[in-house]
Amino acid sequence: MDGKTILLVEDDKALAMGTVFVLEAEGYTVRHAVNIKTAGTMLDDAVDLILLDVMLPDGSGYDFCRSVRDRGIQIPIIFLTAMSEEVNIVQGLELGADDYVAKPYRLKELLSRIAANLRRYDMAGRAPQEAYTFGRHRFVVSEFRLYDGDRLVDCTQNELRLLKELVSNEGIVLSRGALLDRLYDMDGVLIDDNTLSVYMKRLRTKLGADASCIYSFVWISIAALCVLTVWFYIAFGGNVLYTAISAGLIAVVMILLFIVGYRQIDNVYREVENISYKMITVMDDPDSVAEEEFRQGSVGILYTNFYKMVSFLRESREKELSEKIFLRDIISDISHQLKTPLASLNVFVDMLLDDKVTDPERRKQVLVEAQNQLSRMEWMVLSLLKLARIEAGAIEFQKQSWNLDVICSQAADGVRYLTDKRGQRVIIDCKGDMKLECDGDWLTEAILNLLKNASDYSEKDTKISLSVEQNDLFTRIYVRDHGIGIPENELPNIFKRFYRVNQEVNPNSVGIGLSLTKSIVEGMGGRITVKSVVHEYTCFEITFVHI
Repeated sequence: MDGKTILLVEDDKALAMGTVFVLEAEGYTVRHAVNIKTAGTMLDDAVDLILLDVMLPDGSGYDFCRSVRDRGIQIPIIFLTAMSEEVNIVQGLELGADDYVAKPYRLKELLSRIAANLRRYDMAGRAPQEAYTFGRHRFVVSEFRLYDGDRLVDCTQNELRLLKELVSNEGIVLSRGALLDRLYDMDGVLIDDNTLSVYMKRLRTKLGADASCIYSFVWISIAALCVLTVWFYIAFGGNVLYTAISAGLIAVVMILLFIVGYRQIDNVYREVENISYKMITVMDDPDSVAEEEFRQGSVGILYTNFYKMVSFLRESREKELSEKIFLRDIISDISHQLKTPLASLNVFVDMLLDDKVTDPERRKQVLVEAQNQLSRMEWMVLSLLKLARIEAGAIEFQKQSWNLDVICSQAADGVRYLTDKRGQRVIIDCKGDMKLECDGDWLTEAILNLLKNASDYSEKDTKISLSVEQNDLFTRIYVRDHGIGIPENELPNIFKRFYRVNQEVNPNSVGIGLSLTKSIVEGMGGRITVKSVVHEYTCFEITFVHI
């Protein structure tokens, strides 16, 4: 695979460093981008394969994958991410990715996947995208779209999933059970038997399925008319005129009954079909159907009862969805944050074991980065345990009178190993007689996190001020630095779990210290805010109101 160019889109510097080193040692040319914007500028005809992370600073790898395919670029794309749940894998593959390597991974596995995808791509001869054609319809797998001639057919993701299962198993009878086992909606929720029936009906309609029931009725009517004609012929003693008149009258009556009956049945059928479609729509998005729509149609009782059910469904779904999103996000964040440094460690260990690093300076650099990743994981695990205990209500803050100068001194001592190494000084301004009813140990932890954050985002040989203001109404603690500052649009997000403002400045940050600090302060009845001016200062304020 000499001469092949790989575009690596990975925001973690340590992991990217190890991966680039190994790929270049294997003879590949590597272009490294830390975000989607940079990756877009590096993508050209020379790139043969893309290694793509999902969670990137300026967007999702899924969006970048979609944009690449929309541009008609069909080179292999391998997702390289800690998001290894089945729903994430399926989503990536359906957007056009060719493979999925979950973090933490081993170098041999990654290299094998890269070689295999490049080999398949070369063997395909850069062929056009795979498609299934049936009648005037064409299902393009790589685009995940259905066309009627040149017209794009409007289909939901779940309808297209069902169609993909059917066309990819052409000639094979799939039971309803087999389809239900393979299908699930966008949120990973299993599709039930009734929902599958509706999707099948929708697909038949959009694919122009024939009206078999009407044809069956017509053929049965013709057969019945033939039988009656023979009976009339015998009954009238072979009189052709009487037989023809009788058969004609019967045929006219049958046609009129068919027209009237069909219209009545069709109206009811359309009403029921309409409400069935709305039921599925509401299942996907309870707010997508207005109340007025339920009151339309002649099946009034069904509509009324359905609306009552929808109202209940909306309330329960909102609650369930909120809890589900919270749990999904926290598990995904924790998984991603732990797997990324673990993947870096795997790469570094493999490099050392395989003797890929012979230069002493480079070997020392690898060991230093490995140590940094271990420290990062240790800090993350300890902080997560503290945060989980607080949010679960397992921590009861023990309030008593504490000297604030003691708390400030202990917090400054806790980060002295960092500030001394960087030539920074923590200036404490707190009168010795200032006291506060609080949990001193946990407040020390909160201030320590703020000081560590100030140190990480300040230049060397600068001052960090820790001051206290107190009066009869409130006690306010300030932590102020003169570092890079925080952009105004970033301020609402800085207390979110795993949120990092500037990874370029501190690549080993885990983005949990500020979230933990906020939980501690609010758990003791306080409030934390922040003010910042880019390239000038950042000041955190902890306020406790005296009741």
